[in-house]
Amino acid sequence: MKSLVGFLWVFVCQYPLAELIDEDALFHGESTVSVNRAGKPLTGAVIETYPSGALYRRGAYSNGRKEGLWEEFHVNGRLAYKERWKAGKPHGLWEWFHENGQLWGGRMYQNGKEHGLLQWFDGDGNLEETEAYKNGELEYKIREDAG
Repeated sequence: MKSLVGFLWVFVCQYPLAELIDEDALFHGESTVSVNRAGKPLTGAVIETYPSGALYRRGAYSNGRKEGLWEEFHVNGRLAYKERWKAGKPHGLWEWFHENGQLWGGRMYQNGKEHGLLQWFDGDGNLEETEAYKNGELEYKIREDAG
């Protein structure tokens, strides 16, 4: 899907005006993202679009680390996923959606580790699989019968 994505990022940085930055101008370090021209960690909202101009992904960075809600959209405009970040680590509820809008799966994170239930659903909303995690360790997995 990445080949369909236009590599134009828009972000509101620490300055009063928004800047347009080409994806190639960003430096993706081991745990942070910065703007090459200054080497300063990126802080602000990020929007990525499809070549058509339709929204592909949006989120925010704080000091070069993902922060808060990130969302990605299918080509048809429907939500593909929602993920939450805290200081660059997954934290809170993450959800994925089929192209028809049905929930595909959901998972909880706590301080960067899987914690709680992960559930997967088919395109009609039927539960297919459940996994339980505690502090990043799988405790059990249940696969639903196909009928």
